[in-house]
Amino acid sequence: MGRWIEPLSDLFVKPALMSHLGSRQFLPFVSTLSEANLEAVRNLIEAGKVKPVIDRQYPLSQTADALRYLETGHARGKVVIDIAREITIDGADIYPESVTATADGTVYVGSLGGTVYRAAPGVRSAEPWITRSDTNGLLSIFGVLADERSGSLWVCTAPAALPGGVAHGQSAVVRFNLSTGAFSHRYPLSSPRSICDDIAFARDGTAFVADIGAGEILTLAPGTEALRVFAHDAELEGIDGIAFAADGTLYVDNVRRNELVRVERTPDGRFSRLVKLRTSAPLGGPDGFRPVGGNRFVLAESRFGRIDEVTIRGDEAQIDVLRSGLDSPSGVAFAGGTVYAVEGRIEYLFDPKLRGHSPGPFIVQALRVP
Repeated sequence: MGRWIEPLSDLFVKPALMSHLGSRQFLPFVSTLSEANLEAVRNLIEAGKVKPVIDRQYPLSQTADALRYLETGHARGKVVIDIAREITIDGADIYPESVTATADGTVYVGSLGGTVYRAAPGVRSAEPWITRSDTNGLLSIFGVLADERSGSLWVCTAPAALPGGVAHGQSAVVRFNLSTGAFSHRYPLSSPRSICDDIAFARDGTAFVADIGAGEILTLAPGTEALRVFAHDAELEGIDGIAFAADGTLYVDNVRRNELVRVERTPDGRFSRLVKLRTSAPLGGPDGFRPVGGNRFVLAESRFGRIDEVTIRGDEAQIDVLRSGLDSPSGVAFAGGTVYAVEGRIEYLFDPKLRGHSPGPFIVQALRVP
């Protein structure tokens, strides 16, 4: 069988034919299961050492596309139809850049127009939840992160001179109550070039902020009122997603350089250096980046239209595609065993042939990590 798990007809029909046509005898083999064997397999799967061979995943709405692909005979693994929920964002010209979720299945989505949309657990529509005001100072939204430990929703906001965007204002991190949406605090970024793009939290509760405009990583320690520059480097220009592994190692992706990078720190927590990871496959516009557990992450590749599972070991990053064929996916989140991804559809903002045309409904897609 080699690497592949064959259908039962192959297990029984092929051996009989081969025994009849040749001089060697071939016998089918079917393993017997025991509780100990199943427990051993479960441990291997949880450790990431055994994975099903999945060629492509399709949402339920694209079942016809999945069947057409199967009929080509080119599938090199399982073709999965994911029946997890799809969430339609209730509004026009959303152009979402980010998505986040809590363990109970509540989903939050940012938008170019400065509105945060929210879908309650099990609900298939995300409604406007937080809107722009003089109090919160929201501009276009590039990052959202639900932090259940502090009960806060953290938002990266910045000006965006695009159709439907908010063109003027100062980039900031804005904090809201995760349950009520009430405004809590606004933390401005000081550089005139700053574009707050994403947020991650260290184990001690310190927020690490990716500033794609200034090429910086900023920090906000618990109980403090101002962001501080943690790292400034020419190679951070284009920094987008930011995430911690379970062991506290910090990683970022760079949407301009198509890279994954480890951010090394000194024993006392100061910035040390950047280490580019070697990826098992080229990246195309790495954007949203979130931890799954251990040394595993999910990654949105906007230019290649993919959602990946990324497993990092040392300086190597294994890229396994979870879903392909998406329209410039910009944001990804993981919570409660589910991956949530949003399509940015940004070609409708930049392609002269598409400007003025409707991009259709914006949808949050949900899928499972194998």
